[in-house]
Amino acid sequence: MTRETAPTQAPAGIDPRGPRVGAGITALLLAVVVLLGASTAGLVLLAVVAAGFLLGAVRGAQGTVQGWLFRTLVRPRLAPPAELEDPRPPRFAQLVGLIVTGAGVVLGLAGVPAAVPWAAGIAFVAAGLNAVVGLCLGCELYLLGVRLRSVSGASTSR
Repeated sequence: MTRETAPTQAPAGIDPRGPRVGAGITALLLAVVVLLGASTAGLVLLAVVAAGFLLGAVRGAQGTVQGWLFRTLVRPRLAPPAELEDPRPPRFAQLVGLIVTGAGVVLGLAGVPAAVPWAAGIAFVAAGLNAVVGLCLGCELYLLGVRLRSVSGASTSR
């Protein structure tokens, strides 16, 4: 008996400017963590950022505080987007951000205080690239994974 899979349908698209605005806000918060360094305040703020990434990984980038700020304060002042974006790559990017910042929080709590500014710095670079030039590293990782799965699936079906 062969197992057939239902075709996956992309979820409703999101305004691609929302994740970029969210990345800008996140980059600002991460810059503050880097400046605070290995202090308790830096650890607490990194934990707040990690919690935001957790929300994004579970609910999508539009389900974060930054997404709410975009919808409430920024989006009403903009023209409609030229096209919508698949929400899955930004959601995966939120998971990547959670892993990086979560590792910094866990290591900071475990007595490796230097992990806090390092994790914040790595996440800052990714968020800054997204906010400034629109290059979402987590989204690119997602798309690479999709390509690798499709190549792997094509080679095993022969």
